[in-house]
Amino acid sequence: MALLAAVACTDRDGPVGAIDVTPRRVELPYAQCATFQLSWSPTAGLRRQRGQATVFVHLLDSGGDVVRTFDHPLPADWRPSTEIVYPLDLCQSAFGPPMVTGPYDLSIGLVDASSGRRWELSAQSTKPPKRREYAVGTVTVPPSLVSAEVVFGPGWMKEDPGRDRQVLARRKLVGAGSISVRALPGPGLLRLDLVVAPGAPIRTPGRVSFAGPETGSATGTSLTAGRHVVELVSAGTAGEVLIQPPTLVSTPAGKETPWLALESLAWKPAPPPRP
Repeated sequence: MALLAAVACTDRDGPVGAIDVTPRRVELPYAQCATFQLSWSPTAGLRRQRGQATVFVHLLDSGGDVVRTFDHPLPADWRPSTEIVYPLDLCQSAFGPPMVTGPYDLSIGLVDASSGRRWELSAQSTKPPKRREYAVGTVTVPPSLVSAEVVFGPGWMKEDPGRDRQVLARRKLVGAGSISVRALPGPGLLRLDLVVAPGAPIRTPGRVSFAGPETGSATGTSLTAGRHVVELVSAGTAGEVLIQPPTLVSTPAGKETPWLALESLAWKPAPPPRP
């Protein structure tokens, strides 16, 4: 993903649409998430498109360097006069290094995943755009006085460093696993980014759930092959994430291999009740 954002082929045909982000200012404590709403308003087709339209989202420090990325494929077809609106979580993983305290620019843009061409957009930028990257908000990282305590149980392998600024670290799992979480800010959601071995011959899906003192055994989520963003309800400040492996059609005799990778774990406040 970071490579896509580093390439900036452009054209001079004018904006293909507008981007709006709300809210424009948020705080992002360590081991927590902040949620933005992205609103895209297409006004023209994506000129000379060759590949997947990809949204690149950067946090930039005072020197303009990219500190974190939250790149993702545009989740809908780009059609003039058809608005695209969706939430986007920015998270500091509880088992990655914390960000340095201070303000960061939130910048965004739209790029062709195949050619690296960035399309021009209309945006309420806080700074003049550079290479069709638009500063649309400010993310402030406060001092981490108290942060969640995360303890990995048996079955988890040692932490693997990430290869870019989107996935900073991974933990792989062999068999069943658990994660003990303490000192959460309060009731909310535990957000896990998981990857189950793609193409694995799964007969019965795996399962992830959360159990806490206030809730007892919570309802879980099935895990099939591929990527998953799982949000587990936490009614209190502590609990246990429980992960059961899938049943595979065939398993190599005498060999246990990782079947799951955890790429991020963070807390986010529960959404407000609907009126």
